[in-house]
Amino acid sequence: LSLWETLLARKFRLQSLPPGLEALRGDLAEALGRLGDIKAVPALRRGLIDDDQRLAALSAEALAALGDAASTPYLVRLAEGGDPGAARTALEALGALGGAEAEAALRRGLESPDPLRRAAAAYGLARMGQVAGVLHLDGFLDESDAHTPDRVLAAFYLARLGRPNGLAALAAAAADADAATRALAAAYYARLEDDRARRR
Repeated sequence: LSLWETLLARKFRLQSLPPGLEALRGDLAEALGRLGDIKAVPALRRGLIDDDQRLAALSAEALAALGDAASTPYLVRLAEGGDPGAARTALEALGALGGAEAEAALRRGLESPDPLRRAAAAYGLARMGQVAGVLHLDGFLDESDAHTPDRVLAAFYLARLGRPNGLAALAAAAADADAATRALAAAYYARLEDDRARRR
């Protein structure tokens, strides 16, 4: 925790950190969530608003891992804010935290004009055990065979939930003729591998 605080102070002073130190901050956020020490909550909440998207995502995941329901309002604000990547991360974390306030925010997320946010909101609901979340994700796959970013994200979420249709759609995206689509699918495969490694 003291190393986290030191790096945070250095970033505020210098406005940026070398890539290696930014990666270290992300690793620290993940470790703080795994350690389960509630004293890390204030530091992780500050991580939610960091300009490093990976750090914000890992901070949100760590708060969810700590089961810190008091962080729900922070995550709701992030989920409904202007940064699309941060919003998706917050929606995912709200699904892990659960509760009425989180569910209400996730249901509002299903109405977003941004299809990537809608997919993240559906995944959050699915994490809470809501069948509607899975059905919404299935809908992304049923709408089209095109490997659009929202459809590939939905495939990733379904794969994360252990759904065979998600794995099949992700495999198809990985074989797409478009290099950007293949790269996106590869990034999601890497996240699935990270999930497996964490469970070991």
